[in-house]
Amino acid sequence: MDGPLTAIEQYMVDYVRNLRKQNKLSQKELGEILGVDQSFIAKVEMKKDVSKYNVNHINQLALYFKVSPKDFLPSSPFRSMKPKKSV
Repeated sequence: MDGPLTAIEQYMVDYVRNLRKQNKLSQKELGEILGVDQSFIAKVEMKKDVSKYNVNHINQLALYFKVSPKDFLPSSPFRSMKPKKSV
C-alpha cells in the first residue's frame, strides 16, 4: 500500500517509538536489536514515510523488551483501515 500508514500501523509505530524512548535507546541501538540500519528506524518514525515494522520485527522487540507481541496492538480494533491523517 502506498501513502500514509493506516491507523493500526501508526499505533504500532508510536508504541515502538515510545518504548524506545522510555528505555533510553537511540534509533541506532534499536536498529541493532532488529538487525537494520538506523536510517530504517528513522524512516519508520517519520509520519510521512510508509516504512513500517513487520511481524518479525515485532517478535524480536517483544523478546528484547520481555513483553507479549500482543502489547504492540491496540486493545480494540480500529473501525477504519483508511490511512490516518497526519498532523
